[in-house]
Amino acid sequence: MFSAVCWGSTGLFIRPLTASGFNSFEIAEGRSIVVAVSLFSFLLLARRDILKLRLKDLWIFIGMGFIGNALMSIFYFYTVDMIALSAASVLLYTSPYMVMVMSAFMFKERITPQKVSALIIAFTGCVMTVGIIGGGSFSKKCAEL
Repeated sequence: MFSAVCWGSTGLFIRPLTASGFNSFEIAEGRSIVVAVSLFSFLLLARRDILKLRLKDLWIFIGMGFIGNALMSIFYFYTVDMIALSAASVLLYTSPYMVMVMSAFMFKERITPQKVSALIIAFTGCVMTVGIIGGGSFSKKCAEL
């Protein structure tokens, strides 16, 4: 629950930090450092046993942690600076649907009618929330791109 509260409140800090002169990369880097130090400290005290890492799994941690999380954070923070926080959050939560589509291509997973229905319903909800349907727009800043 604490993690969800921390993640949900992240967007509140982006615009003030951007206005102070920080760019998306610097904000993501600072967030990652704070999270890494906090999590490592907590695990060192509470669950030292799960800090063990097998060398053969190192590539997974580098790929998902450093590359995947870093890029997601940078793009999310950049997006929050460009469009409304609510729209950026909705776009972020389309990732499970992207994973479903990519899994079909990469891992040859079967896309069932139920998955297609869920994809259409979820995407429609995202579009309606963002305000594209009904004459909404992202922002003047985004339109300039």
